[in-house]
Amino acid sequence: MEHSTQRDAIRNIQRYLRQLSYTDSSIPSPPIDGIFDDVTRNSLTSFQRSASLPQSGVADRETFSRLYEAYLASLALYSPPLSLNLFPRTPDGYSVSAGDEFFLVGIIQLLLNELRIIYDSFIPLVISGIFDEATEANISDFQSKNGLAANGRVDKATWDSLVRAYNNYTADYVR
Repeated sequence: MEHSTQRDAIRNIQRYLRQLSYTDSSIPSPPIDGIFDDVTRNSLTSFQRSASLPQSGVADRETFSRLYEAYLASLALYSPPLSLNLFPRTPDGYSVSAGDEFFLVGIIQLLLNELRIIYDSFIPLVISGIFDEATEANISDFQSKNGLAANGRVDKATWDSLVRAYNNYTADYVR
């Protein structure tokens, strides 16, 4: 097993402190360079103060342990939610089209229904998971309004454009 070097250990301390500095303005953001300089020492001392530890500026066992716990808690609390990859990673040319029936079609229908507020020509869809004529018509309409080939099939380019449109639409009220 490879042992961490002192520089690696310092980088980890700096990484943990940097993460905490994003949400705690009392902790200065240190560089992540593996050099234990005054900025890193000040950042560590500020963490020690906020954690009610002796303010030595040294990463002793207790400080390191508490710092790592705080880092993990910060990641859990402030990390973005995991994304859900719905469109398959398959060979070029994959598409979802009329007659297909599965979960992804229901998601496409949901996105199209949500985007009706922007695209008032869309037909209201039943979220059935079946790629029917109304779904195909809405996809063709969406494609023509977004500079895509209006073929009524959802390929990667159409999927990406559809998701981008949905994300842009919901960006103002999701946060």
